[in-house]
Amino acid sequence: MTTQLKLLLTCDYEVFGDGSGDINECVIAPANRLMDICEKYNARITFFVDVCEYWAFKDVEEKGGFEDKNYKPATIIENQLKKIIQRRHDVQLHLHPQWINYEYIGEKKFKVDLTRWRLPNLNGANVEDKPVTEELNKILKKGKETLEYLLKSIDSSYECKSFRAGALCIQPEYLVLKGLIKNGFKYDTSVAPKLFHLGNVTNFDFRNIENLSEYPVSTSLDIKDLSGVLIERPILTVKFNLFDRVKFALFRSSALKDKPCGCEGTVIASVQAISQSRINKIWSKLKSHYKMLDITGIISAEEMMFMLSKALKKAKILRLTGEVPIVAISHCKNLGNEAEIDKFLRIADSSSFIKLESLNEKSAWRE
Repeated sequence: MTTQLKLLLTCDYEVFGDGSGDINECVIAPANRLMDICEKYNARITFFVDVCEYWAFKDVEEKGGFEDKNYKPATIIENQLKKIIQRRHDVQLHLHPQWINYEYIGEKKFKVDLTRWRLPNLNGANVEDKPVTEELNKILKKGKETLEYLLKSIDSSYECKSFRAGALCIQPEYLVLKGLIKNGFKYDTSVAPKLFHLGNVTNFDFRNIENLSEYPVSTSLDIKDLSGVLIERPILTVKFNLFDRVKFALFRSSALKDKPCGCEGTVIASVQAISQSRINKIWSKLKSHYKMLDITGIISAEEMMFMLSKALKKAKILRLTGEVPIVAISHCKNLGNEAEIDKFLRIADSSSFIKLESLNEKSAWRE
C-alpha cells in the first residue's frame, strides 16, 4: 500500500500576545487572503481562534470603551468566523489566557496578564493529583460553547472538537488533557516534536516527542496510550542542518516578510527568551535545528516542499501507509509570503504523494 501525506492546513487567528496589533490589518484581511489562496486549489484551512482575545474585545465593545465608536473588533470577528464556515473552511479553539484579566488602556491598546500566559498556570493546574481545576475547566467549556453558539446558526452540524494551546504552552499537560477529554474534545494540536522554548513566559519542551503523525493520549503527551480517547495531531517539525539552513537562506527572496503590510505588534516569545552566552549563541547558529512547518512568514515554497519530502521519507521508514495526517501551522499576523504559499499549494496539489484537505469533505478536525 502506498503512503500519501494528508496535509491539514491550520492558522492561529489572533493579534499579538501583548494585545498589540490592529484586528483588520493583522487578522481579518490576511485571513481572507489565506482563504482566497487555498480556494484556488479547493483546499481547506482551519482557523484556531483565540476566544480569550475575542471575549476581551467584546467586553470593551459592549461597554462602549473604544474611542472610535466605529471600531468593533468583536463584531468584525463574529462576521468573519461565520463567513469562514460559509466558505467551507473550519474554526476550532485556541486559548491565550493572558487576556482573561485584561485592562483596556485606551487607543485600541490593552494590558494583558502575563502571569496567565500559560494555560496550565490557571489555579495551579500543574498539580497532577488534583481534579480539573474550576478555572481551567470553565475556560475550556466556555471557549467551546462560544464557538458553537456563534457558528451553529450557520452550520447546524458545526462542532468545536479540536484545540491548540496558546504559544503551544500546554505543559505540564496532565490536567489540560483531562479538561479537554471532560469537555468532549477529540483532537489536540499543541505539540511540535523535538522543539523547545525555555523562556520566562513562553515555555514548552517537546524534545522527548518524536511522533510524525497522530497518536492517542490520555494523561501524557510523551506516551502513546492506545486506550486514550484524545488524539494528538502534532505540527510537523523537520531537522535542518547548517547546510540546509544556509541553502534556503541564500535562495530566499528578499521580498518575503514576516508580517502583512500595515500589521505591527510585539512578539512576546522573542522578547521574553532567556538570554544566552556568546558561545551558546554561536553554537546555536551552527548546530542542527528543528523547524515547524509554518507556511507564513519568511519561508519559501521550496523550503516547505523540502519539509514534506522529509516527512514522506520518515513515514516510509516508520512503515506508515495510506493517508498520513500532517499538520501545517500558520499565523494571520505573519502573512508576508502570499506568492510562496500559492506556489507551494500549486506544487502540492499536483504532487502524487500529497493530498490537500478538500473543501468537499468533512473537516478533519470534526471527524
